[in-house]
Amino acid sequence: MVVAGWSGGSAIALAITGATRRFSPTGLVHEQKTLKPVGFFGIATMGPGSAGNDGGFDSEDYDKIDARPFIAFIGKGDTNGKPSEPRTTAWHRSPAGAKFISYAPCRMSVTAPKTRSK
Repeated sequence: MVVAGWSGGSAIALAITGATRRFSPTGLVHEQKTLKPVGFFGIATMGPGSAGNDGGFDSEDYDKIDARPFIAFIGKGDTNGKPSEPRTTAWHRSPAGAKFISYAPCRMSVTAPKTRSK
């Protein structure tokens, strides 16, 4: 089994691979690591301090990501043609090993699916 998440949904992939979370500066540390998945995809992964502290991650929380394969997909070009530094933090701070990163060359968009009229 491989776990993937996009943007805010990447939080669960990061958490179950070992990243810890704290939802307030003085709150409890939440650990959700499980060994069942064999690898992880993070698409536009949450950076430290995403959504204020509602995302629950600080930079050092990514140091606890374990050595299972982790692939990060990061977009380029949304504002300045460069990858978003906060979105690369999980990949940069996770331990070396089977870690890969891919940069999309241009702005990406998501559109709603088309519906058929009756």
